Amino acid sequence: MPESEEVAPAWFRSAENMIKTCKIPDEAAGSTILPFLNEKSPMLIANKSVGRQLLYAQVIDAILEELKLTPEEYRRRLYGCKKGNETWGQFVTKIEVLLDYYLRSRDVRSLDELRLLLIADRAKQLMDELRSYVLQHTMKDWLKPKEVVSLAQKFEDSRPRHRAANQQNSEVNGAPRADRNREPADKNTKGEHRPPPKCYSCGRTGHLQYV
Repeated sequence: MPESEEVAPAWFRSAENMIKTCKIPDEAAGSTILPFLNEKSPMLIANKSVGRQLLYAQVIDAILEELKLTPEEYRRRLYGCKKGNETWGQFVTKIEVLLDYYLRSRDVRSLDELRLLLIADRAKQLMDELRSYVLQHTMKDWLKPKEVVSLAQKFEDSRPRHRAANQQNSEVNGAPRADRNREPADKNTKGEHRPPPKCYSCGRTGHLQYV
């Protein structure tokens, strides 16, 4: 097993393919892979098993947990994956491995769950200011889109500028209809009464004739 956590998922993927090719039973796969792990892993597995034999998936989960490869770390690596010196085939395989392990870490088992996960991830990706707030409230299970929206709204409502805007909108919407529909007063009249203009020739109103 490689020491670098960067290539650990790809290494486990190769090990899985070997186990399938050799048709090793699942209950024996965990023990089969132990000799190929690094020197720290057998002790870690022994502490996790406590007298019982771990399945292959349990061995993988224990080691990846020790490497601190969290779901968020898988997501970060998946969306930040860039091609290096490897071939395009190797690069696509790397993306495939990261996606598989990310979905496994999120326990996604259906197309509907995959759809919800992609929507939630995209929403969080656009939340520059409140992404950390949402992540702080993310427990072991990932948040569904409605839960992400609820947390985002709570964050927005707690901001002073947002509260002031809401209060101003409430005051405008709550004003009497007569006040909202009232025509503005003429700025030039200043409230004073002006008599109608008189004719310059005869002095009467109703028409104008200049002398």
